[in-house]
Amino acid sequence: MKKQKDAPIDGLMIYDKKHTDSLLVDPLFLRAKQGDRQAAFDLIQKLWTFDKTRQALAITQRRPTVFISVPGTSRRNQIPPVFAEFLADVTEQSFLIGDEYVASLHATMMKSVKNSNRLMRPRMYEPYEKRFFDQLRAVVGNGQKQVILVEDVVTTGSSVNSFRRFLEKNGIPVAGIFGVKGDYDIVPSTSEIQKLQKIATRAGISVDMEKLGQELSKSEVISLTYQFLAEKYKAVSVREQRLMRHQLRCLYEIKVNQNLNASVKLDRICSMMQRLEGKNDKTTTGKSDNILRLLEEKRAVRVG
Repeated sequence: MKKQKDAPIDGLMIYDKKHTDSLLVDPLFLRAKQGDRQAAFDLIQKLWTFDKTRQALAITQRRPTVFISVPGTSRRNQIPPVFAEFLADVTEQSFLIGDEYVASLHATMMKSVKNSNRLMRPRMYEPYEKRFFDQLRAVVGNGQKQVILVEDVVTTGSSVNSFRRFLEKNGIPVAGIFGVKGDYDIVPSTSEIQKLQKIATRAGISVDMEKLGQELSKSEVISLTYQFLAEKYKAVSVREQRLMRHQLRCLYEIKVNQNLNASVKLDRICSMMQRLEGKNDKTTTGKSDNILRLLEEKRAVRVG
């Protein structure tokens, strides 16, 4: 079992990430996402192997384990809770359904947001009752049991990483992440975060990227690194640069300072960015149409 270099996070995927497309159109997967519990169970059974049982047992034999499913935005997705129950049954451990204890504060489902915009749609969680953490600590004990989070598809790792941070900031350490499919290498390395900080400093951005990077998934850190590379950052207008800096400050407030009120401002800035990008696209399209028309006219003159 491969282990993340800079964090004690284990991963177990029962579906190769090379087969993402076929999984996402699997009828069982689609029905399970819409609330069909039996379809979720049939999907897990279809993908499970004896080797996966062996790997799961190897991890849970280190310490008694509590599997916790990652809460969903719509609360319809049955794959994480069914998978958590299935893992608990296979390994003879215990499980909790995250949706029964924690609410997702992000109203927008990530499947409806473009990958390039997902970073600026932070996942936020809140317990239904304040005593949730007391109950969870009682189940976990004083480090006697390890917590493993259970997700369906781990793509950017943002949701599961945000939920992990949410638990850890409230005194519940997370030992591992199991997913039906995806990449378990979700924690950014120290060198990747330091590279992001250097790029931000070069671009004149005052946000402490090292602190922010520690709150993000590896995919999100890489995305930010790409967005603020000197060449790309300088290629956009001054107004877009200013909005990008505002986005980062809001993201920092939400992720590092837990200031959820900043999410309202971030949504407003994201909308402004989208309108600006749409306007730029139209302008580019207009220029392209003009160039094509001129070429056609010149071609007609030559033919004539």
